[in-house]
Amino acid sequence: MTNYEKWLAYTDGLSSPNNFIEFGWIYTIAACLQRRVWIGNADLKGLPAEDNCLFPNMQVILVGEPGVGKGLVIKSVSSLVKHWQRKDKNKDDFMPDLAALTELSQQAQIIQESANEKATQDEYQGHVGKKGGEIIKPLLFPIAADATTFEALVEAVSESINHINYVKYNNGGTKSLGHYGHCSLCFLLPELSSLLRKRTNDTVNYLLGLYDCPLDFEYRTKNSGRDRVRRGCINLLAGTTPGFIQSTFDDSLLDEGFTSRTFFIYSSKNRKNQAFIPVLTSEQLGYKDDLLKHIKKLSGLYGPVQMGKGVREFIEEWWNRIENDKKLRPNQSPKLAPYYARKNIHLLKVAMAIHFGESTEMLISLEDVKRALNILDKEELSMDRAIVIHTNETTKLMAKVLETLKTGKKDYVALLCDCHGSYKTRKEVDDTLDLLVTMEQIKVKSDTDEATEKTT
Repeated sequence: MTNYEKWLAYTDGLSSPNNFIEFGWIYTIAACLQRRVWIGNADLKGLPAEDNCLFPNMQVILVGEPGVGKGLVIKSVSSLVKHWQRKDKNKDDFMPDLAALTELSQQAQIIQESANEKATQDEYQGHVGKKGGEIIKPLLFPIAADATTFEALVEAVSESINHINYVKYNNGGTKSLGHYGHCSLCFLLPELSSLLRKRTNDTVNYLLGLYDCPLDFEYRTKNSGRDRVRRGCINLLAGTTPGFIQSTFDDSLLDEGFTSRTFFIYSSKNRKNQAFIPVLTSEQLGYKDDLLKHIKKLSGLYGPVQMGKGVREFIEEWWNRIENDKKLRPNQSPKLAPYYARKNIHLLKVAMAIHFGESTEMLISLEDVKRALNILDKEELSMDRAIVIHTNETTKLMAKVLETLKTGKKDYVALLCDCHGSYKTRKEVDDTLDLLVTMEQIKVKSDTDEATEKTT
C-alpha cells in the first residue's frame, strides 16, 4: 500500500472534494522537504548552485464557496506537519561512517542535526515561545501563525532558521561534515484572508520574492528597516472563496506574478454530503502513524535530486511541443497564460513531491513526471474558475447577477432589488442581462397571466 493510498484512507471520512485531498498530500510533502533538496547542481562543498536550482516549495490555494471542505483538508495536513518537534530528532539515527562513504552517496547520505546542536550566531537564533505559561517547543517543520501582520511575517521567516549536517568533500578529496542553514516556513491557513488582511500588495510581493528560494532576499520594512533572509523558502496552503479573490486582488497583481506561481485548486461542491465527520478508526490511525514516520524521514534529506533515464528528454519534447502549439494546453483561458508560462517548473515541483511522498531516494523517475503531468492536466481544466478577474463595473455587475440567479429564478423587479447597490441605472442592468443572454450564461422566459394579461 503506497503512502498516497494511506493518505486517501486516512482522509476517507472527509466530505472534501477529491482534488483538494490530492493536493493536500502533494503540499504536505513539499512543506516537509523545505529548502533541503533541489534539482540542479552542487558545488564542491555540497551546497546548491543557487542560480540554477529548483526547490519543491509551492503555493496551493483551495478555492470554493463556504462549506466546500477546504478547512477539513488543511486541518488534516496540519495534523501531520505540526506533529513532530525538533526534540524528536535523533542524531544517532543519521550519523554515517564517514570512511565508508562513496562519491555517489555524497548526494543522498544525510546527517540530521540533534535538538541540542549549537550553531553560529549569525545563522541561527533558537528560541522557545511561551503562551499562558506553557512552554511551546520549536516544531521540526516551522509553521507561520494563523493570523499575522506583514511585519510579523517578515520576522517569522527570519526566525525560522534551521540546520542540517551533511557529508561534504573537500578539495583534497577528504570527507568531513558540512553545515547547511536555511529559513523554511510553511503556512496552513483555513482562510487566506487571515494573511491578506492589510498590506496585501506588500505581503504578496514578499511571498513572490521568496518563491524561487534565493540565496539572499532583502526587503525593507516600515518599522524594522532592511530585512535580510538567508536561504529563504516559503510553502503556502490556504483556503478561500472566489469572492475573496475578486475583492482582494487587483488585476495587475494577479497577472504579473501570483497566478503564474500558484496552484488554484477549484471545486464547486463536496464529494459527498454528511452532517458529521466520523471518528477515525484504529486502521486509519495506523495509516496516520505510518505517514508521520515517513515525513520524519524526509526531515533528514539533503542534496541534489537526479533525473532518471529518459526524464530530461521527455520533458524537453513535451515542453517544445506545448510551447509551439498553445492549443495543446488543457485550458485555453487567457487567465491561465501566466501559469502556463511556468508549467515546466510546476511539473518538476509536483514530480518531486510525488516521488518523495513514497521514497527517500534522491532520484525522480519518468513515471513520477508522467503522473505529475496527468495530475496537472486534469486540474487545469477548472483552474481558471478560481481566478475571478474583474476589469470594470459591468463585469462586477455580471458576477452579482449570476450570484443572485444561482439562488433560484427571479423576476425583473426581484432581480433589481437583490442587485441594489451594484448598479446606478436600470440601463446598466438591462445591458448586463442582454450580454449574459448572448454569452448563454442565463436564459430568459416570459410568462403571461391569463387573467390580467400581464407579461412577466
